Amino acid sequence: MRLANFLILLVFILLTSISVVFAQVQLQHPDQFYTNGDKTDGWSRDSEKRLRSTFWFAKNPENSLEYQQQIVIVYDEAPDKAYYFDSTTKKFIGRFDLASEQYSLLRPEYRRGRIDDIDESWFPPPSNLPTIGEMFEPPPVCVQENFLCLIEADNDISPTTVVRPSPVKMMMPPPTAQFPRLHESSWDTSYTIDDGSRIRARVEFKGSRGAYRLADSEAVGALSNIQYSSGQDAISIAGQWSLSNNGGYFLFSVPKDNMDVFWGEWGFARNSIYGTWSGIRRPR
Repeated sequence: MRLANFLILLVFILLTSISVVFAQVQLQHPDQFYTNGDKTDGWSRDSEKRLRSTFWFAKNPENSLEYQQQIVIVYDEAPDKAYYFDSTTKKFIGRFDLASEQYSLLRPEYRRGRIDDIDESWFPPPSNLPTIGEMFEPPPVCVQENFLCLIEADNDISPTTVVRPSPVKMMMPPPTAQFPRLHESSWDTSYTIDDGSRIRARVEFKGSRGAYRLADSEAVGALSNIQYSSGQDAISIAGQWSLSNNGGYFLFSVPKDNMDVFWGEWGFARNSIYGTWSGIRRPR
């Protein structure tokens, strides 16, 4: 009896320790992210194959410490579609519509290893983004690496772990030059003032409006009448700013070959420059 009680206590301690370690790991590593191998939210260009690609890593099943992987591909001939290829099953499982920002998940019987073998009619109408769990094969009953799985002995110890697919919604893939998603973006920025010093601010774009929050105070400025226009090499973001009793205009330039940065200027009157303003896009 004492041995049984000791084993139960030991199991409880082990499970508690695993929970603490797991919680610490979860704080350090996101549920999902995109990377081209060099940076997050980046694409790799293959001019010979006429495509760009990135990797999507996601934790599945729910509460897993390990990532599963898919390859995301945008073909030059279809720049508005991002196709997802499962690295484990070696099959295309669906595609993301970059224009509508919705997803078409193929039924399992329609998934193929070559995109040319998938009939266009097999793709369902684009809908809401699927969960991470829906994007991968069903998880096994028990995952030895992530959970303490014990064998029942004499009905004394029988802890079980139910492994569920991750319910977290899939993230949209990184923006592209044709679909930059600047109208819903967040930036860490700084701008110069009259004495040459720089003021740090978090900029948020929400369509034709936005806001910027000063880093060292609780002051919040407003952005309005924002317009986005695409040029040959860069996308311009122009609009008006206001803070307290002051206001003026701004003009930012986002290069198409690196849409994670912008350089620009601001002033009190249209077409006048009072200081510079630059920023780095925040991870989504």
